[in-house]
Amino acid sequence: MLAGLFTVLGRLYGVRIVANPAVEVYHPDVRYFDVLDRDGEPRGGFFSISTPARRSAAARGWTNASGASGSAARARCDRLPGLQLHAPGGEQPSLLTHHDVLTLFHEFGHGFHHLLTR
Repeated sequence: MLAGLFTVLGRLYGVRIVANPAVEVYHPDVRYFDVLDRDGEPRGGFFSISTPARRSAAARGWTNASGASGSAARARCDRLPGLQLHAPGGEQPSLLTHHDVLTLFHEFGHGFHHLLTR
């Protein structure tokens, strides 16, 4: 799903989003991505953090059990933390519902807005 999101952002904003494994991360579920402009110059970057689903929250009827969040570490800067998505559980793959895909695009839009703001 991220590849599709990155393709859409590339077409809309003329950027290329590429994983950068050279950036040190604090956990194996964290990945860092560079955002490059048309000339290959860096515009910014972000961390993508996968977290396990909170099944107990869903069992209690909480509506945010399959939600996500994104926020800026510093306003008007070129680096911000990433969107939180659910990781696969046990033998199950990480499958996104239509609502999860909408949430991904929506929340990533907030972060990308901050990233492209000067």
